[in-house]
Amino acid sequence: GKKLTHGLYSQRELAEEIVIVAIDDASIQSFENGGLGFFTSWPKGFFADVINNIRGAGSHSIFLDVVFTTPTQSVSFLELGELANDSTTGDEFTEGILSYIGDVHPQDALLAESLGADTFLLEYSGVQSLDIFLENSERGFSQVNPRGNEQAIYSVPILFEENQETLAPIIVRDFLYRNGSEAGYLTGDSYQFDEQREIPLIDEQMIINYSAKSYSYPMVSFVDVYKNRVDSAFFEDKIVLIGATSPLLQDRHFTPIDANVEM
Repeated sequence: GKKLTHGLYSQRELAEEIVIVAIDDASIQSFENGGLGFFTSWPKGFFADVINNIRGAGSHSIFLDVVFTTPTQSVSFLELGELANDSTTGDEFTEGILSYIGDVHPQDALLAESLGADTFLLEYSGVQSLDIFLENSERGFSQVNPRGNEQAIYSVPILFEENQETLAPIIVRDFLYRNGSEAGYLTGDSYQFDEQREIPLIDEQMIINYSAKSYSYPMVSFVDVYKNRVDSAFFEDKIVLIGATSPLLQDRHFTPIDANVEM
C-alpha cells in the first residue's frame, strides 16, 4: 500500500523560506585540504561562529540538527595557538590555560552565548544537549526513524509522548507567529495553527508531503559559512537548518519521493 503512494508525490514549489547549511564532505576535510577537520574533533566555537554569522546576515531562525551531549574537557592545538598569539606575557598565557579548567569551558561558553530565542535544539528520547545549551535556546523533540519494517520515512509525530511537541510544529509556529498569539493545538485528528492552517494527522503522525527530490533546497557548506564566504542575502529572513549531509556522518534516510538517493 505504501509503495502506491510513491507515485502520488508531484513536483511542487519549494518553500522559499528554508535554506540548509550542510556539514558536508568539504567541511570535514582536514585543515590542509580546506576543511575544519573531522566532525567529532570540532570545538563548539565553530558552531558559535556559524550561528553568529547567520544571525548577522538577518536570518529568522536557526535550527541545529546536532546534539551537544558532553562538556568540552580539553584544549585543542588551535586554541593553544590562539592563546599564544593573544598573550603578551607568560602570566596571560597561564591565565588563559587555567580558564579551560574552570566551571564552564570557554568553548562551551562561546556556544551558549551564541544561542537565543531564535535558535532551536533538538532532543531525542534519553538524549539531549547539556543544560547550559538548552537553557539558552528553544527546544523540541525529534523522532524521524522509519516505523516498523518500512525502509523510507513517510511521517513524523507532532507530539513526543504527551504534551511535548516535536520540532516541526515549533519551528513553523515560530516563523508564522513569533510576535503573535499562541497557536498550535491538537483537535482530534488534526493539528491546527489557526483557522486557515491545519495539518491532518493519522495516529498523531503528520504524513510528510515531500515537495522535491533530495538536495533540492538551497544549500551551502558549513565551512563556507564559518569562513564568511556566503552572501548575507542567502540567509535574510530564512529558516536555516544546520545538519549533516556527508555520508560519513550517517544521518541520511530514504524517502518515498526518491527511492535511489538518501535525503
